[in-house]
Amino acid sequence: MSEKFVQKGGSRLECPKCGNYTRNMIREVDDKTHQIMDYPVIFAKKYICGKCGIEWSWDKD
Repeated sequence: MSEKFVQKGGSRLECPKCGNYTRNMIREVDDKTHQIMDYPVIFAKKYICGKCGIEWSWDKD
């Protein structure tokens, strides 16, 4: 039931489900499932929409 949405490209940050692009309604949190570096510990970022509550990550490919 947990779909993983990935936003591609370098455009403005936009919710893939509801289309929300208001920056103060999109929360950026650490994605503890994707560790980028061991020392110091750095995690990837994921985003949570304030309107619909969906979580997604950013893909720069």
